[in-house]
Amino acid sequence: MRLTPIFGRSADIRAIDTMLDTTRLVTVVGPGGIGKSTVALAAAGLRCSRTAVGARFVDLAHCRYDGDVVPYFAGTLNLPCARETGSAEIAAALARKSLVLVLDNCEMVIDAVAELADRIAGAAPGVRVIATSREPLRVPGERIVRLPGLAIPQAVGPDAAPARTAPALALLADRACAVDAGFRLSDDDLPGAIRLCRQLDGIPLAIELAAARLDTIGIDEMVERLDADHGLLSGGLRTAMPRHKTLEATLDWSFAILSELERTVLQSLSVFRATFSLEAALSVATTEGEPTAPIARCVGDLVTKSMIVVQAQRDGRRYRMLETTRQYAGRRLEKQGDRDAVRRRHAQTCLNLLGGARDELLRLRRDLWMDRYGTLVADVQSAIEWAFSPAGDRYLGSWLVIGAAPLGEQLVLSRDYFGRLEEVVEAGSGTAGDAGPEISKLGLPLAHVHIQLQGDLRLGQATVKRMAEGQDRSPEVVAAEFGAALLSGQYPDALRLAGEIVEIGRRMDDASVQMLASRCAAQAHFYLGNIDDAAQQAQRVLDSPFEYLPHSMNNHRITMRVVLGSCSALRADFRQAFDFLEEAIRLGRRDNPLTLSVAMTLGAIPAAIWAGDEARARDWLDEARKVAEQSGAAFWSLSVEQLARGVAAIRGEVVERPEDAHLEDKIGHSVLDMLPTFSRQLFSQRAEDRVRKGLVAWNAAEVQRVAVVRRRPRSCADARARLIDAAEVARRQGSLLWLDRIERTLIELASAPGTDLTL
Repeated sequence: MRLTPIFGRSADIRAIDTMLDTTRLVTVVGPGGIGKSTVALAAAGLRCSRTAVGARFVDLAHCRYDGDVVPYFAGTLNLPCARETGSAEIAAALARKSLVLVLDNCEMVIDAVAELADRIAGAAPGVRVIATSREPLRVPGERIVRLPGLAIPQAVGPDAAPARTAPALALLADRACAVDAGFRLSDDDLPGAIRLCRQLDGIPLAIELAAARLDTIGIDEMVERLDADHGLLSGGLRTAMPRHKTLEATLDWSFAILSELERTVLQSLSVFRATFSLEAALSVATTEGEPTAPIARCVGDLVTKSMIVVQAQRDGRRYRMLETTRQYAGRRLEKQGDRDAVRRRHAQTCLNLLGGARDELLRLRRDLWMDRYGTLVADVQSAIEWAFSPAGDRYLGSWLVIGAAPLGEQLVLSRDYFGRLEEVVEAGSGTAGDAGPEISKLGLPLAHVHIQLQGDLRLGQATVKRMAEGQDRSPEVVAAEFGAALLSGQYPDALRLAGEIVEIGRRMDDASVQMLASRCAAQAHFYLGNIDDAAQQAQRVLDSPFEYLPHSMNNHRITMRVVLGSCSALRADFRQAFDFLEEAIRLGRRDNPLTLSVAMTLGAIPAAIWAGDEARARDWLDEARKVAEQSGAAFWSLSVEQLARGVAAIRGEVVERPEDAHLEDKIGHSVLDMLPTFSRQLFSQRAEDRVRKGLVAWNAAEVQRVAVVRRRPRSCADARARLIDAAEVARRQGSLLWLDRIERTLIELASAPGTDLTL
């Protein structure tokens, strides 16, 4: 009788029982600690209760050699046998019996178990065999059930109940309560618990061992410590088999059944941090001059033995190690003399893959590109870390940094990567050798570091200027200048640069560069109040076949929806605006944190404020805060805090203008230009000056209206004249949103002359 509940395995248990209606042998396969024995015993119990037969359990972990299997099996079941004819005698002795046999831990003596199970299945029609093993027995008629890790929720939703009852978290809470009766998994604990279970790949044994430590170590501390070492997971039940008392012992048991070549290959492949292709595996695990065929077969055998997981994706099969296995094999690799040779092959493989990523950015559909290269980020980071270590190769590292630029733009590499990028750029060709010409193309990603991550617009502008000095007017250089002009609010310059990109694209006869120009023009036109032109250019970009545009920091399929959504908002068509902006957010969540920040901060939240939709505005503001914080993007964190003033204004709260006099040097004017349109309390002379000088125009009519309201002109005629001028600007732009506000202010002025305006 089992004393503890089973989580997340009901479907597997029922499936095994159903299979046994039509087959005599089912093998439960999976890595160590996945719960094979638990599932097999539960399935046997279900079978017995349903068919009224008996069950016998044979733990083959006690057998060290194939020759031990038959006598041990016979002794356990009290059957006669001789070593020479044992399996035949056992099969004959079971021929007329009806029972369920559970053959546990078959992997150490799998050949002998396979022969015995095959004989029993052929001679004993009333016997049903449930075997557990790291790999299938490979006998005729065998059905296989592979156990995955327990299900883990992606995140905690508004209702925490589904996350709390997910099998992995339910097991963690149950076993932690067994150690500490006062333990409770609170809502605040759930994100950390999800990270913990994900670190442990949903492996029940690993989760149970972690739960046993939660009486002395908090969840967040456990997560942090496990990042460095899974050796913390020890202290299983005293009654457990020795190999189940620590995770290390379980992995030792799995490692012991591997051949010498399998061990070497497993250790080599532990350098991969994410999924990898067979071709990549062969590049890393094969030494120079060695044939690849044995390594390829070895990878397949490691999959069969549950040491590597295979995943079917649209672009082919991908492989990965469970994190617990990867760390274990990695520790063993560190003890080997060839570890740096393996790391070098891994770094070179990453560099080759980066070349493919760059070449296919324009050719592949974005979702296919993400499938193929999206997981490469972690491996590139690891390769760069090794390359710049004392044992590494800085020349190779420099090329990795240069080659990773497309991934840095598209998938947001870590701050460590951008630190190396700055180092390589500063060192120039002296560090990167013949990489010098390529370094000149890195102005845009490096400016991205200074502006988006560090929140230092001035340094970003200086970086672009320095990178452009002495260079031809290439699309890389002009695109970087456009980005700096746009973020700093120099929209006339931005539109001029967009025109220059058009000419460059024509000279190059490059349709993708010409489409990049349309994307840039759409953004510049919007900020200059040319709403129809902005919408037309944005729609042209969305209608193009390009999944990626070169020399571009953010996904154009998101940024152009932001432009179209903002144009619709100014036209007071909020239904269409939210259609565009909600789609931009959906795409941003799939893309990367920075493009998601663009969608919410420059599009969705402002539109919700203008619409007076407090619920939408607050939900998106909360999400934008979390995204900016998690990505470490100072630019977006500061921008979101300015938008919070507008959200507060929806409720009529008193809001104050930003106190930071240098804020525009950190986040430019994209958001600062919005503030007067949220509340008259956020009006500033700086905003009015920018409109008057023609630096920005999309907000011009509303800034003029707010200026009239705040200054309370003594002459109603003067106020009316200024408002009529503002209305004409709004009509010319097609900004029905501002026109409606102006007309309501005119009505208020006419109905109560001489009083303060309130709108």
